[in-house]
Amino acid sequence: MKLQKGLHLAYCTNLYRGDTWAETWTRLAQHLPRIRERIAPDCPLGLSLRLSGRAARELADPPTLLSFRKWLEQQHAYVFSVHSFPCGHFRDRTVEPRVFVPDWTSPERTAYTNMLCDLLVQLLPPGVEGSISTLPGAVKGAFYSEEELALIRHHLWQCIEHLSRICERTGRIIRLALEPTPYCLLETSGEVIEFFLQFRREHMNDSRLIEFLTVAYDAVHFAVEYEDPGAVVSAFREHHIKLGKIQLGVALRVCPSPELCEFLEPLRETDYHHHVVAWLPDGQRILYRTLAEARLAVRAGLPAVECRIHLHAPLHCPDGEWFLLTQDHVLTLLDLVAAEPSLCRHLEIETQTWEVLPSEHRQRTLPDQIAADYAWVLTRLNERGVTPVL
Repeated sequence: MKLQKGLHLAYCTNLYRGDTWAETWTRLAQHLPRIRERIAPDCPLGLSLRLSGRAARELADPPTLLSFRKWLEQQHAYVFSVHSFPCGHFRDRTVEPRVFVPDWTSPERTAYTNMLCDLLVQLLPPGVEGSISTLPGAVKGAFYSEEELALIRHHLWQCIEHLSRICERTGRIIRLALEPTPYCLLETSGEVIEFFLQFRREHMNDSRLIEFLTVAYDAVHFAVEYEDPGAVVSAFREHHIKLGKIQLGVALRVCPSPELCEFLEPLRETDYHHHVVAWLPDGQRILYRTLAEARLAVRAGLPAVECRIHLHAPLHCPDGEWFLLTQDHVLTLLDLVAAEPSLCRHLEIETQTWEVLPSEHRQRTLPDQIAADYAWVLTRLNERGVTPVL
């Protein structure tokens, strides 16, 4: 959705199950017209596509791509961003590392990302820049040698060079955005800054690194890590690190207790693992890879002041009986963007976990849920002087 001050708002299609392009397009065709009716009947509707490797290869077929472009025109919709964190089947996360495979140590990740760049440049409307969010290197649970870490930077550099060539050939700008994530090589702002500084030492005075490699600021991920949005943005600006997109979502805040563990039982590790970060009285943080690990720690007497759970709850969800939500983190980000639109032009609603909604709200259809998130964001933007462009 085109907004005032040159901003764009989309919802991310990673909430749709499926690995093929046919499955992705089917869900879009089912839901997008109904979402438009509810929130933007007269506005161009933005999309952030989640494309698996298989779906991307199928969409790259010229007749298929042409058909999709015509459909977008008919629907008064446009694509300005791609979510490429998982390369395979997004919902196949019973064994967690699958979501990180292939990581940036593999040339397959580079080839997949470059293919997405080639697709996005053909989908971008005139005058609109593109963004692609991606895995921040690799999963943190494994050991990586210095050679493997250098290989990660090498493969990322190959993608940066590809983006530079696209810009030279077409005049279109697409930026790659590393998405710091709990339990990944890059999960905190400090780790991001250290990574960029190391990368720049290897490519001294090459402006392409600043122009084409950015950060996807996921409000859930940074909130789970107890980071302050203003401090993060200020630190990134100081080190000339751009934001490629801001992903809007909320995480759960809970006061850990044995009784709470009973409430958490429904959130089983099925679709994906719920990392938990505990805040201790002395200011230390402890990251638990799964809810099961966190529950064991709580039952054993974990002396935490608060725990935050890595899931992407609906933005419009109210606080619950046993949890609060990190909407304050999102509101601060919207304050920053409204005051300085050049900070980041791309806003993306990323919601995946509908199960935390109160039971009376879980009966609503998926288009209704997405529309409710849109309404929540648009209302807050309007309060900050940012409205849709008709």
